[in-house]
Amino acid sequence: MFYLSARHMLAVGSLVLTLTAAADETKQSSPNAGMRYAAINMQGDNDNSRQFTGALALTIGDHSWVQLGAGTLHIQERNDTLNPSLINLGVGAVGQRLSASLNVSQRKDGDMYTQRDWNSTMDWHNNRVGLGIDALHRNTELRGTLPMTNSQGTIVNVPVSQSLRGNGVGLHAHVNLTERLTVSLGGMHYHYDSKIYQAPIGAANSGNSGLVNAIPNDVLNNQSLLANPSLTQISGVTREVGILQRSWNAGVGFRLPRVTLSAQYFNDKAIDNTGTLTTAELCAAIFIDEHWVLSPGIGYSTNQTGGATFGLLTARYGW
Repeated sequence: MFYLSARHMLAVGSLVLTLTAAADETKQSSPNAGMRYAAINMQGDNDNSRQFTGALALTIGDHSWVQLGAGTLHIQERNDTLNPSLINLGVGAVGQRLSASLNVSQRKDGDMYTQRDWNSTMDWHNNRVGLGIDALHRNTELRGTLPMTNSQGTIVNVPVSQSLRGNGVGLHAHVNLTERLTVSLGGMHYHYDSKIYQAPIGAANSGNSGLVNAIPNDVLNNQSLLANPSLTQISGVTREVGILQRSWNAGVGFRLPRVTLSAQYFNDKAIDNTGTLTTAELCAAIFIDEHWVLSPGIGYSTNQTGGATFGLLTARYGW
């Protein structure tokens, strides 16, 4: 089976992948034969956010596989930017009806930003339906500044750090209405604990001229770094790094002899009710030959602050 889903590094669209996997299974004797591949993925939007990732997956026997991926991400929001590197490691086991996977990924931009995710999925499927459960554990560390009023009544920027730790759980399902037509539905709910504290940086280096003393925790915890671009996305390119309260998606896919088409809709509610992100995406998987699959896509994301058009392209070589 082909597991490059939206939860992993090369987001092509889960319906495309479900139908690609179905096509692979009709041609391969081993349940995990579709997990021998090398792939690259490029994504970008008209707000200058972009992502470039690569992945290599290998099988172990007939029922297990490992996947290693790496890449870079540029997050642009107004005048703020992040440029984290990405690394990803996944393992999985697959049978005729059951499959499970565990994936760990890290995004890091020096001391400014670190995000580490643990994703796990368990699926059951037959020729008609598939059901699964998803789980996420996420640690995010941010450094930035908050405007505070000093003893002279002047607003200064105080260096602070914010820690967010949380878990998510969800369900997903797909139904093969016909041999070629599939519909899917999924959702996740998240809970985060957040703490913000004054960064251990000397006053002389903080730009506040020593006029702001230690800030009480109750004051800090009423503040937020949610303006950081890693938390307030309006593009499908970077929606996977957003800190959400809940998310759901629905889609439809249609498989032709050499092309698979899909349309998906995502609805994401940001943490602390700071907004809702909606994303619509159209993808295709073009089977060039028995080894090469080319997957272009286009989409549009919008929230209360605006919208962004994005595109993606994945090239995969399997053997």
